[in-house]
Amino acid sequence: MIRTYKGLPRSIYVLFTARIINSFGCLVYILLPFLLKDKLGYTEIEVARIIFCMGFFAMIAALIGGKLADSAGRKYTYLIAEGISASILIYCSFLPVSRTMIYFIIAADFFRTMIRPISSSMIADLTNVNNRKQAFSLIYLGANIGVALGSMVGGLLYNLIGVAFIIDGVTTIISLIYIGIYVPETKPTKEDMHGIESEEQAEEGSVLKVLLGRPVLIIFIILTLVNNIIYTQNSYSIPLYLQELFDAESGARIMGFMMSFNAFVVVTFTVFLTRITRKLKPLYIMGIGSFMYAIGFGMLAYTKVVPLFFVSTFFWTIGEILAATNSGVFIANHSPINLRGRFNSIVNIMVSAGHMVAPTLAGYYLGVFNFKVLWLTVGVIGIINGLCFFRLCTFDKKLTFNRK
Repeated sequence: MIRTYKGLPRSIYVLFTARIINSFGCLVYILLPFLLKDKLGYTEIEVARIIFCMGFFAMIAALIGGKLADSAGRKYTYLIAEGISASILIYCSFLPVSRTMIYFIIAADFFRTMIRPISSSMIADLTNVNNRKQAFSLIYLGANIGVALGSMVGGLLYNLIGVAFIIDGVTTIISLIYIGIYVPETKPTKEDMHGIESEEQAEEGSVLKVLLGRPVLIIFIILTLVNNIIYTQNSYSIPLYLQELFDAESGARIMGFMMSFNAFVVVTFTVFLTRITRKLKPLYIMGIGSFMYAIGFGMLAYTKVVPLFFVSTFFWTIGEILAATNSGVFIANHSPINLRGRFNSIVNIMVSAGHMVAPTLAGYYLGVFNFKVLWLTVGVIGIINGLCFFRLCTFDKKLTFNRK
């Protein structure tokens, strides 16, 4: 681990530590499907609609965050947005468990989503093509160390949701203080924008115009959307499947341990996978990740006992690692330095769209078919998406237009 992440800028290590602290507190979102269905009495379709709304507002939040990152700056936009999110969550801890609470959770998620393109832009600002993969990998590792410590706690707090809100809000504030003290503003200056002779060179014009000149990036974004639709099944369809096989409280507990195991696999394998794939193209690695999704989710069609859920988690977690540590790198390497925030917001819109569309599709799909058909369908889509990533890797250079 020391060899893999040695020599990165100090601010990256600060962001890594802050991400551990912040991710430890993300208990509310782990418990959300159980909270909506069991404690608040929403149906599966209603749960899907709520998550759809969260995804829709998250898309708007990503656009705002990306625009503010490029215009107003990274650091203080990050601090203000996360500070508002933390304040809302702490306020929720004093509310009774009711349907009114959902509006506050959506609002907190809105401001939390704003910081995603900002965070990715900060990492890109602080690194270059030679150390960017290691930096994104380290930040991702930090998030999952926090989840590993927090998910098990989340499963135990199923009947103490107010405590989960407090932990989420307080840990967020602690991480913000740490970033506020030790991370400088990273927005590139005019001097930084000169002399770049790669895909990262500054460009004039609207985001849409610049993006249309990068068709490989457009196709990548579409394939990433499909990947996120697949991956989101772990936060919607799996909890519902567990609840069908077991009771709600047991399902919540199993889900908590599964997410802890997910984080354990991330912590254990991220460094190893980063090292053995460091010479492979990001698109090729993303394709392998899609195949891992296909195995992990597809096998759930024949899974009804608890141990096999952890085998499934292992495979889709490997896919998660490969996708998470390479998607940000690919975007950073193909984004103009003056539009990093907005280009990252587009990718985060795809993430939000995946979170938004996946529950809706799965909810209606389950209204017609059963869970077995759902998991087999997800597996087939994962295989097709992986093949598309491989094909895109082959045509990467051909699809990149000369913009001079």
